Amino acid sequence: MIIYSAKGGRGVISCEKQILNGLSLDVLSLENDSGMSARIFSYGATLVELYVPDRWGNTANVVLGFSDARLYFSEHPYLGCTIGRFANRIAGAQFELDGTLYQLDANDGAHTLHGGKDGFHRRVWQVVSVNEGSEPSVVLRYESPHMEGGFPGRLVTDVSYGLTNDNQLRIEYTATTDSSTPCNLTHHSYFNLDGAGSGNILDHELTINADEYTVIGRDSIPTGRVARVEGSPLDFIQPEIIGARIGNTKNGYDHNFV
Repeated sequence: MIIYSAKGGRGVISCEKQILNGLSLDVLSLENDSGMSARIFSYGATLVELYVPDRWGNTANVVLGFSDARLYFSEHPYLGCTIGRFANRIAGAQFELDGTLYQLDANDGAHTLHGGKDGFHRRVWQVVSVNEGSEPSVVLRYESPHMEGGFPGRLVTDVSYGLTNDNQLRIEYTATTDSSTPCNLTHHSYFNLDGAGSGNILDHELTINADEYTVIGRDSIPTGRVARVEGSPLDFIQPEIIGARIGNTKNGYDHNFV
């Protein structure tokens, strides 16, 4: 059921309601004036599709996702999801804050990964605003109660998805809390600029504006040491082919860039 549709210039935004697993969910569609389009699923505030035109005007979906929305309720590698309360791993599934030890959900061996098994990727987000026009955007919100997943404080998180007319996908986060609490949000799409399903991305060229990275140890837990990327396989300050030096890493690229 289409519940609203708006058009400004050639920019389009629409929202369709679906009932899945007994939940009322939104599927939002955005299109800018330059032919770029995106579909966002309110379960996990997930980017399902992102169609982008190339220099010749041919469009392809450049993110991995499921064609059947029901598969987002299964176990999967966080395809396109919004990650919270805390992206990456927390050692031993616990942390100390202001003298109090908090025990979390251990969902990655002995550790907590991406907020636990029922992190933000498993929550229904509400559509709170829609920006119509040639550069459409939507804002989704999730209110995480105190001690959800073991984290203190009520945390209200907004994520905004927007398309610009120079074909940028802009993802912005805002979070507010009533208590001190860890918060580390991210987006978890897998990109393939040749189009989803067209092979690997080892020939893609990548730039990362980061001079340093966090060194990882056992179970990919950051050791606390920050190292320079210069001279290492993690140096993408200048454009570099992803596959050029990946063989010189121990487990590929699974690091935090600083």
